[in-house]
Amino acid sequence: QNDGESIIRTFGVFTDISHLKKNKKTQLNVLGINGKPSFYNVQKDGSYSSSVSPLSDRETHILSLMAEGYSSSDISESLSISKNTVDNHRKSILKKTNCNSSIEAMAKALDGRWI
Repeated sequence: QNDGESIIRTFGVFTDISHLKKNKKTQLNVLGINGKPSFYNVQKDGSYSSSVSPLSDRETHILSLMAEGYSSSDISESLSISKNTVDNHRKSILKKTNCNSSIEAMAKALDGRWI
């Protein structure tokens, strides 16, 4: 029975690249193909970072601008929206990413390859 969620292909490559890494922690990444999501840094407890972003396109754009060092005022001016709207997007970004700060949200987005 195919429920639409079955694994239809697998290809495993195990390579020791510890000499290239700064930290010596083992890491498991599952890369999706044909538009399927990828999962990064899969942990023993089942937690992971996903390439699937919980953010809207506008929130992703704003987070990218934040990561480039733009302030809310700069972002509002460049996108022709109010600073209040930018601040509301920032709050939504924190809520959707379950983060306590903009820096934590940016780190999570970079780690998940959302930006």
